Amino acid sequence: MNTAPTTENENSTIDPAAAAFEAVASGVVVIGTDLTVISSNTMIKELVRLNGDQPAAGNTCHQMLFGRAQPCTDCPVQAKQSFENSEKSQIIKTTSNIEHYFRETFTNWGDRVVISLQDVTREVALLRKIDLAHKEVRAKNVLLERKRRQALDEQGHLTQLLDHLPDGLISVGTNLEIRRRNQVANEILPNPRPDASTCYEMIGYDTPCDQCPLLNGLSADMAQKNHQSAGRFINERIITDPAGKGGGLLFFRDITRKIELIKKIREQQDTIQRKNKILSGLVDLEAQMQKASEPLEVFNFFLDTFLPVLNVTAAALLINDIRAGNVWFTVQRHVTKAQMNELVCAYLSREVQSDLNAKVSQDAVPWQETTQVTLVGGHGQRVGLLILAIADCKHDDDLIQLFSDPLGAFIHNRLLMRQLEERANTDPLTGLYNRGYLELALAQEAQKLTRYGIHHAVVMIDVNRLKMVNDQYGHEAGDRMISMVGDNLKDNIRTTDIVARAGGDEFIVLLTNTTRQNAEQFIKRLRKTVFNELDLDVGANEKFPVRVSLGAAATDEIPPDQLIKKADQRMYAAKQAYYETNQRYR
Repeated sequence: MNTAPTTENENSTIDPAAAAFEAVASGVVVIGTDLTVISSNTMIKELVRLNGDQPAAGNTCHQMLFGRAQPCTDCPVQAKQSFENSEKSQIIKTTSNIEHYFRETFTNWGDRVVISLQDVTREVALLRKIDLAHKEVRAKNVLLERKRRQALDEQGHLTQLLDHLPDGLISVGTNLEIRRRNQVANEILPNPRPDASTCYEMIGYDTPCDQCPLLNGLSADMAQKNHQSAGRFINERIITDPAGKGGGLLFFRDITRKIELIKKIREQQDTIQRKNKILSGLVDLEAQMQKASEPLEVFNFFLDTFLPVLNVTAAALLINDIRAGNVWFTVQRHVTKAQMNELVCAYLSREVQSDLNAKVSQDAVPWQETTQVTLVGGHGQRVGLLILAIADCKHDDDLIQLFSDPLGAFIHNRLLMRQLEERANTDPLTGLYNRGYLELALAQEAQKLTRYGIHHAVVMIDVNRLKMVNDQYGHEAGDRMISMVGDNLKDNIRTTDIVARAGGDEFIVLLTNTTRQNAEQFIKRLRKTVFNELDLDVGANEKFPVRVSLGAAATDEIPPDQLIKKADQRMYAAKQAYYETNQRYR
């Protein structure tokens, strides 16, 4: 287009170009480079009327279009920029303060600029509506996402809350299948199999519990059951499902520590009662020791008081006599006479009597499990043995000692009293036992032979040439010679044996638990190591040889009542042999 459009006043004939200019669907304004309006079409006039202004030729585009005195700040024409087909947006407010939106397009036309102004208010409104709809959708999505996350958070919080409950929780259906369980249930239940699908499998059962409240129908709002599995005690409380979906909620609590605490309390109560019983028993035992006239009363009271404290029913008590190797008393509970005889026989064996800490052979004890307690007196020596039908009870050592110590002291005191009473049975010169005591000891050994088959022997000793010493050196020298023989005999026998002075120059040795062969060995040892080089100092650097004649007899060859006679015969035979090589004195 080379010519500007004409207005109606310039030519009454309608120019086709002008008609086309008017037919454009958008408002068109032709301006110069100084922004003055050269021409505009009818559409632009309609648009301009929106703000109440009247179009006027010669006005500037910013005055006509926007009612502004100053050009637009981003005007491309004034900036002399290349604006071929450039666009910008504009807003025009009507007199009623309604905004209209326009798309403004700039096109070069020679030394002029064509500005087309298209009303896009409806498009903008539609876009805004669409954008608002999008924003609402996004807002709803955000809210839904927030609610979803909130639900997940609440669900997670609920899970954490359930996992931190002190009780294990399992929700089950009507057929006992697990709907949900917390972590505590996995920790409390003794067999929490990951693949467990039912509540009873969680406890470790293969089938439902007997009389399951959920299967049989709850008769109350809550039921309880106790389970014991894998050494643990579990309490279960059952309630119906609060949501009404059937099944129920199961609450599990490990009450093992509670049960153990109850057991400990009961044990402590039992211990207190037992200690009171022990204390009472010790007091009663002490009182019995003070008032009892016979030792046997004390021994029976001891067993009747002590055995129930240890929960022992069978026992044997062996009390030593003042003469070693002999038993003074035997007291038993649930032990037959034959069994007691076997125990005494084993107790009197050389192995046991020679060792303070030795115990009776288990072969002689009538029980498979036994505890043997050595009773010790105030002198530190064994005064008896207590055999209990109970396994090793080291945990009761202190308790046993509480009872055995006073009993040992009591036995020791009674033995001392018996020794004082029997001093009348000793020879005043040598301090050895006299013939009367020897007769009692021989009777006891005869009973041991009859009851237990324990042999004994006697050795007759006669001092050679005692009359010669008396006549030549005086009776004081003779007495010293007798005492020297007695001392050497006493120093060479066992604690279970007895040396007695039978009278004058004659001595008798009772060898317990001995055969003829053992007795002959004893005689041989005395001759070789004791009376072979023994001399008596008789003054003036003169010594007199101390020699003896010996003869022995034992129950493994002859009856007990013939021992002394037989030993005496053998002793005289030895004396005759002595005088065959030595000078006889009158």
